[in-house]
Amino acid sequence: QKKTRKAAGFIVPIVVLALAAALAYWFAVMPAQVKKQYADVFDTLKAGDTFYYGHYEQDNDASNGPEPILWRVLAVEDGKALVLSDAMLDVMPFYTGSWSSPPAKGWMHSPARTWANNTFYQTAFSAAEKRLIRKNDIPLERGKLRDVVFFLSLQEYNSCRGVLGAPAEPTPFSLATANSQGKESHSSVGRSWWLRTTMDDFLYHVYAVNSETGEAIKAVAFQSDVLRTTIDWEYVRPAVWLDIS
Repeated sequence: QKKTRKAAGFIVPIVVLALAAALAYWFAVMPAQVKKQYADVFDTLKAGDTFYYGHYEQDNDASNGPEPILWRVLAVEDGKALVLSDAMLDVMPFYTGSWSSPPAKGWMHSPARTWANNTFYQTAFSAAEKRLIRKNDIPLERGKLRDVVFFLSLQEYNSCRGVLGAPAEPTPFSLATANSQGKESHSSVGRSWWLRTTMDDFLYHVYAVNSETGEAIKAVAFQSDVLRTTIDWEYVRPAVWLDIS
């Protein structure tokens, strides 16, 4: 028993030191390494600039791996940059459901939000790249959401519209996905990309941006009756806040 206690006395400090080293690497060393890698970009970043960060399938050829994501800077403040994907990276519905089981309304309940904060976040960024992504507080009537990846609100879009550059285009991957889902026949506003701002009405209106005109339009994201359910598919441009301090 004395030998066992003595061995434990050696093991516990080693485990504690190893854990402390791992935490130091995760919270300090890893972010510093990523910032050093992007130092030339982050030091001069301003609204309207573009740069690559993370990877996502775009050329519709999975055999050659995902391509670097080009981001457009919308705003820089307090050592952080609000960035939006320059291309329409994917396509999806804002709501899903049926006549007998209609969806709950709002960004909080949207499967697009689940995709952004889970599928896209886990797929697009390495562990090191995630360390520079800051959570964004999205106010609700009661409380708030804290998203790592999100869609722009109507207010955010209007305030940043002047630095968006040329109209966004779908990637070969998102275009192929759109065609496979019959998007052209399931879109209520043409080739557009979702915002997260919804309207509390019986028509399930959600704002989307027409990629050609740049106008924010109310899309009917979901409508259903006993005979038919129509679910609107639109393109998506994820947004994140990056620590560039």
